[in-house]
Amino acid sequence: MNYYPLTLSPAGADFIKKEEIFVPHAYQDSVGVWTIGYGSTMYRDGTKPKASDIITQEAATDLLLWAVEQKTKASSHLIRNPLNQNQQDSIISLIYNIGCGGFATSTVLKLINQDPNDPGIQNAFYMWCKGTINGKKVVLPGLLARRKREYSVYSKSVL
Repeated sequence: MNYYPLTLSPAGADFIKKEEIFVPHAYQDSVGVWTIGYGSTMYRDGTKPKASDIITQEAATDLLLWAVEQKTKASSHLIRNPLNQNQQDSIISLIYNIGCGGFATSTVLKLINQDPNDPGIQNAFYMWCKGTINGKKVVLPGLLARRKREYSVYSKSVL
């Protein structure tokens, strides 16, 4: 069976940076996870951000690109159909946000592997708009808006 590695374009990196928004100090995200920079939840050495941490924009970009590389390496073997660059950038943004484990079991991946142009992929993206708050899964409007933007990138043709 053929597998197709994922690569992030400069436009894709800019898309993720815009979605994540640079924050120079550690903060708890919408579900309480300590995060820093461009949505990073872990440093290269495996430690997690803590309340007193700060980061420069340059270091945050390096951390983002390192995390993307790790996640794409861990996920590329899952893709069984070729994807155009917009599709790859969109999928990498999704993986960066939901993690490799979430992507590996997702309907998005299942549909891509059947037909990367399946219109059902749109709704599969939208399934990833919930977070756990106070022990309950709830729709997070910001995540739903992000999924819509990711799918918009996914569905664009590359000229």
